[in-house]
Amino acid sequence: MVGNAMTNVDAGQKEYEISLLLKEEAGSAAVKNLMALHGCTITLDNEPRRITLAYPIKKEPSALFGFMRFLAEPQSLKELSKALEFEPSCLRFLVISESFEKEAERAPGLRKAAPVRGERIQESAPRTPDIVTNEELERKLEEILK
Repeated sequence: MVGNAMTNVDAGQKEYEISLLLKEEAGSAAVKNLMALHGCTITLDNEPRRITLAYPIKKEPSALFGFMRFLAEPQSLKELSKALEFEPSCLRFLVISESFEKEAERAPGLRKAAPVRGERIQESAPRTPDIVTNEELERKLEEILK
């Protein structure tokens, strides 16, 4: 894990999270180098782990999945995305801005909805279906067709 303390945060920087699918372990170092080149400061680094993909991506049946949280300026994010698209060891990536936990902390007036408590349904003996005769069915049909 790279430094968790967020001291010396520039005013223009925002917190982002990137999720990655990589071909090989060396891809993680390549992504970190690209991030450093584009002025990103990694605040949380998760060790990638191998997963089996639901379908092949770029003819790869499995990949390393990892994620990182980092600080970056919004302008440099576009350049980083372009660089990651051309990185051969990066199969897929997704960048999101800030975690949902932080958004919940910022809105103290909003609370999570409490689960709705349903009324208890009393279990009763299973009902036996009412037996209907053919004459009753014919009368009901005649009423409907009138």
